Amino acid sequence: MTENGPSQPNHDAVKREAREQEISPSEIALTGADREAVAENSSLSSLTVYSIIMREGQEELERPLLSLWWSGIAAGIGISSSVLAEAVIRSNLGSDHPYLSLIESLGYTFGFVLVILARLQLFTENTITVILPLLADTTKHHLARTTRL
Repeated sequence: MTENGPSQPNHDAVKREAREQEISPSEIALTGADREAVAENSSLSSLTVYSIIMREGQEELERPLLSLWWSGIAAGIGISSSVLAEAVIRSNLGSDHPYLSLIESLGYTFGFVLVILARLQLFTENTITVILPLLADTTKHHLARTTRL
């Protein structure tokens, strides 16, 4: 106990502020505004996360059909890059490498990550986003919009 009251909460607050000011390796590419948003939203409630995902799902469901078509084509090409990555790994390692199947399987990850990071619409890769609006309000209209994907 100090003259100003308990020292522990104040010390914890200082440590938290210092930690929030540090730039982690994953935040190097973020702008200052992005870093502030991360700091403000570091302790989101489950309801907040649900609402964010729900909004993203509603935006996806409201996309024009042509936009969905091209996004699906791009996602198909992106996920197909998994096969290409596996082929490149296999050809560089040779068919007699003892860990070929293990290392070659990592090639699938390449296409999956590409689709997710590019936010392409490949329904099987990111299902929860478009299913949440349907589960929240199950109507024929929402079902029809979901089946478009």
